[in-house]
Amino acid sequence: MNAPRPTFALLGVLVAGVGLPVVGSLLVASLAPEWRWDHEPLHAVIEGFGGFIALAVAGLLVNRLRIRGGHSTDAWVAAALAAMGFLDVAHAAVRVGEHFVWFHSLATLTGGVLFALVAAGRTSRGVAHMGLAVGATAVVASLVLPLPAMVVQGEFTAVAKGLNIVGGLGFYVASVVFMRRFRNRGDLDELFFSGHCALFGSAGLLFEWSTLWDGAWWWWHGLRLAAYGVVVAYVASDASRAEQRVLELNDELDRRNEELEDRIAAEMERRRLLEEQRWMARLEHTQKLESMGVLAGGIAHDFNNLLVGMLGNAQLALRAVPSGPAKQPILRIEGAARRAADLTRQMLAFSGKGHFVTEPIDLNVEVEEMSQLLTAGTNKKASIRWLLQKEPLVVEADRSQLQQVVMNLITNASDALEDQPGLITLRTGQMMADADYLQAMDV
Repeated sequence: MNAPRPTFALLGVLVAGVGLPVVGSLLVASLAPEWRWDHEPLHAVIEGFGGFIALAVAGLLVNRLRIRGGHSTDAWVAAALAAMGFLDVAHAAVRVGEHFVWFHSLATLTGGVLFALVAAGRTSRGVAHMGLAVGATAVVASLVLPLPAMVVQGEFTAVAKGLNIVGGLGFYVASVVFMRRFRNRGDLDELFFSGHCALFGSAGLLFEWSTLWDGAWWWWHGLRLAAYGVVVAYVASDASRAEQRVLELNDELDRRNEELEDRIAAEMERRRLLEEQRWMARLEHTQKLESMGVLAGGIAHDFNNLLVGMLGNAQLALRAVPSGPAKQPILRIEGAARRAADLTRQMLAFSGKGHFVTEPIDLNVEVEEMSQLLTAGTNKKASIRWLLQKEPLVVEADRSQLQQVVMNLITNASDALEDQPGLITLRTGQMMADADYLQAMDV
């Protein structure tokens, strides 16, 4: 709800809270000066209804103070409404007499004074509970202690008029304070309570020119009922603004949820693409290794055929030259050819095309012979640390398969580094793998 302009708001409060009550009072005095209507039930309904409204709004303000905490001028408003509401209900409950006028006058005085204290500024929320205590104490004391004369020969006494005038002036002071705050802050709460206090102030001052049940008396009762109607309008406005705030918060929450969902979706898509890129890189690397294996197998097969000829010719040469200076070069040629055959065998193991022959093999010796090939097949940024058992480590295995296992271990470790610098440790040793160990390793 948009707040009206301060100038229009001030004009509206002056007209409705001051001008209309004065004009109405003059019209009643001129058009129906002798008119009277003695109707206690209607009066009780009007005053009781207003009192319960005051108590209900005071409760709402106390609850708002409890939620918000801290200090606020709402505490003075809640105290004033609670005290005035309690006394108005008491006024509606008694029959016409001294207590009848006394409770009304005391309600006007208490409400006006407590409302005027909003000029003192913010106070603790404990003050809000004070109003109900003041109203209850005043009712009990009024029923026990003697009261001053309030009505003499159908006319209100100076005490009754004085209480209402002081209370009315207090309401006017509060109305001015609320209007100044509305001009500074633009808060509709201030505008509502400014109009509320202006109507109650006018009703308090017009009390002096009335007598029981005459037209002027019913007129300012109508002003009080209108003032409570303003409070009801305030409650409705506050509820509407609260609902609007909830809707705005819901919209903001929905917007942020959508943003969060979009961010989550974008992050999931980014991770999916990254994972897809990683798998594609691994697949490409695997395909390269397969291609290298196929190439290595082909080269090893062709090279092995050449080595067969070289070894055969070397052996024939040794038979032809059993001794002499040419024997040593031929032996070196044969040794080089055998080492080349070992390298060919390793290449066949790498390609998976070797033959299965189980024989006793020293794992340490085999790893040492493969060291050059293993180093060449790893990530260039990675280094290999060899921790081989000092004692011979003989196993019954196929040489090609054993070489393939070692090669796969080194290759997997290299792939795990993903072109990052790192250290690969190859350790040989022996241990007892019993049932408990295998179960712990989920084998």
